[in-house]
Amino acid sequence: MEINYETLPARKLLILALEIPEAELAGATADSFARLIAAAEELQLPISGWPYVGYQKVSLEGQIDTKPLLVEFGLPVERLPETDPLSEGISSRQTGESKAAVTDYRGEDSELELVYRLMIEGIRDEGHQFLHKSYEYYLEDEQGQPLTRIELPYL
Repeated sequence: MEINYETLPARKLLILALEIPEAELAGATADSFARLIAAAEELQLPISGWPYVGYQKVSLEGQIDTKPLLVEFGLPVERLPETDPLSEGISSRQTGESKAAVTDYRGEDSELELVYRLMIEGIRDEGHQFLHKSYEYYLEDEQGQPLTRIELPYL
């Protein structure tokens, strides 16, 4: 597994933040992505990247705090809407440029905690401060196989 330390560009986002039971994550992800895409289409906001799931409480050991599970579903768009807040709890924001440890992961979900721990150790070994958040983008590689891009922001 290769870990890269990248400067991420500023992003314009549609956001849906939820506090949910862990058992509802899969359904909430599908529903939230559909709601964000529908909002972008309704507002005629061109989508500019892959949607993500942002976990807002990650321990230094790489564990995602699930009591409660605080998640941010996001969709990059080319421009921000003129009104905010939007319908059904959706909001928007522009992020600034940020730093993150980044890896593309192909493997079992059961191994993600180890992946997170290795990434957090790398951040600390580089002399940076982990911000206790993670962002996962669910993609496909060139052969159509599942690929998870993981970004762990740091200072």
